[in-house]
Amino acid sequence: MQSSIMGNYANSNGGGIYSLGRIDIQDTVISKNKANIGGGGIFSSDLHVNFIYPDEETSSKISENEAYIGGGVLYKTMY
Repeated sequence: MQSSIMGNYANSNGGGIYSLGRIDIQDTVISKNKANIGGGGIFSSDLHVNFIYPDEETSSKISENEAYIGGGVLYKTMY
């Protein structure tokens, strides 16, 4: 893995990543993050979270994240 987002905490949403727009994730570990409300690993208000896999050797992993709603990933469309 090239990048890691680990051991972060958010009092509300998005323990590891809090995004209001498009994000591309490649070759990244998102693990052991915590959010009190939603999206322990990733919170996104946009449905454009892209996981890029250029080959079989390159992949991302989301694991062991915690939140009240959506421990790994929470997409929430905001109007």
